[in-house]
Amino acid sequence: MQNKERSPQGRALDLHTKEETQDISCDIVEELLEKLDRFARNKKYLNSSISLNKRAKERHTNPNYLSRVIILKMEKTFSQYLNDLRIRYAVNELKTNKIFRKYSTKAIAEECGFKSGGTFSRVFYNTTGLKPLYYIKNLEKNVGYWLSKKIHNLLPYSFIFSKLSFKFFTTSEFTE
Repeated sequence: MQNKERSPQGRALDLHTKEETQDISCDIVEELLEKLDRFARNKKYLNSSISLNKRAKERHTNPNYLSRVIILKMEKTFSQYLNDLRIRYAVNELKTNKIFRKYSTKAIAEECGFKSGGTFSRVFYNTTGLKPLYYIKNLEKNVGYWLSKKIHNLLPYSFIFSKLSFKFFTTSEFTE
């Protein structure tokens, strides 16, 4: 398998070289990564109107630089990066906030920065392998404890899931 991907501009990228960032100084790359970290910590991704161009303008940088840094350092596009942060937030809120579980899918989507419930449901399913309502129903039944813990632990490290299959345990059956 080759380590080539396509950039948003359609150029092939070798993810194991700095070919695409050679015209961006290491200082700028580090600065952009720090800004992205602050962006995530401050939950700026919950704003549904955020875009690559707006983000770059707010950070006084070139959108092409920002895009290339995300692609090469995080191995995803800006949209994928935003969606991953939003789904991680949704899973955490659903797991820890009983009131949040009572919201409609559309309301959860809006709280997480998505513009539509349909897009949220699709991205949630593609990321976790579960539909949001199924996930919520299992949390409400207290059957999804193990499942929610597994997803929550996996999300910060890898957002790329195939369809996941889990054995369900009730809280009393599960021991850490």
